[in-house]
Amino acid sequence: MATGSAELYANVAIGTNLFRRMTAPGAGQSLVVRRQEIRRLIANWTVLLDDNRRLLRELRDAAAAPDGLETRLNNLDPSVKARTDTSVIKKQIATLGTPLLAP
Repeated sequence: MATGSAELYANVAIGTNLFRRMTAPGAGQSLVVRRQEIRRLIANWTVLLDDNRRLLRELRDAAAAPDGLETRLNNLDPSVKARTDTSVIKKQIATLGTPLLAP
């Protein structure tokens, strides 16, 4: 999904443009706003996936050299732990709501 985020957003942009064409001129501004909200959501989701992939790679490397693994895991930098924070995405999904479809 992270590698396909550009294509995913392209689908969103095409879809919102199609719905805007079905509305009266000037009435599609809410779709533009929604498209930007979805774009931010996709961008944040991509960053989260990339961070988790990086963290999993670090954990895999640590497990491959198990000497002192427990100590290294307990001493993870707080920024590493913070990278897996999903609260921003959860909030964006909750506020995004249901699709706005043309009448």
